[in-house]
Amino acid sequence: MFTFAFFRTHSRSLNFSSFQVAQIRTAISRSGFEKTQCAILFPGQGAQYIGMGKDLYSNYPLARQVFEEADDALGSSLTKLVFEGHQKDLTQTQNAQPAILTTSIATLRVLESEYGFDVSSACTYALGHSLGEYTALVATQSLSLRDAVKLVRLRGEAMADTVSQLGVRTAMAALIVREENLDKLETSIDEICSTLPEGELVELANINSVCLIIVVKY
Repeated sequence: MFTFAFFRTHSRSLNFSSFQVAQIRTAISRSGFEKTQCAILFPGQGAQYIGMGKDLYSNYPLARQVFEEADDALGSSLTKLVFEGHQKDLTQTQNAQPAILTTSIATLRVLESEYGFDVSSACTYALGHSLGEYTALVATQSLSLRDAVKLVRLRGEAMADTVSQLGVRTAMAALIVREENLDKLETSIDEICSTLPEGELVELANINSVCLIIVVKY
């Protein structure tokens, strides 16, 4: 499985020689993947940080075009927020969602143009975690980048509005829990709920894997 976290982590050191580039192209080309079932997985909220994608923006015209298209679609400078803003503002869901999607697609464009990567021939599946599902739709040309950034901005605004209308403080926690302890966790959640004021809840929101659990309070 190819994840964008690895590429983004190492993207600052992409000054490869021509020989190294040729090797990378071979490794991620159709010939390297066509006999293997591979998936490309795009990240969801929580992956955002100030400065993400700035190195790609500075060094690759196609990455710059992606950020500029997102700015134009949103009618504001998402790029300035991502590169020069504050983490608190970027983390707001209406900003984090289009920012992560834009950075992921910029990364993909660099992989396509510089290293010969092709989603349709290299990957059996394109998927993502929550927000990342929209990125996967753009990656497979099922949704345009312009429509996607506007859609996830609207999605983020709706999510933020829903939380504000609750009138209570909300929280989320990602927990590492062994599968055999899941029943104990659910029992503990029920016990916590019994102590909360009327209208407030703690719930098991997602079981992301056999050991990663998301718990929310609202």
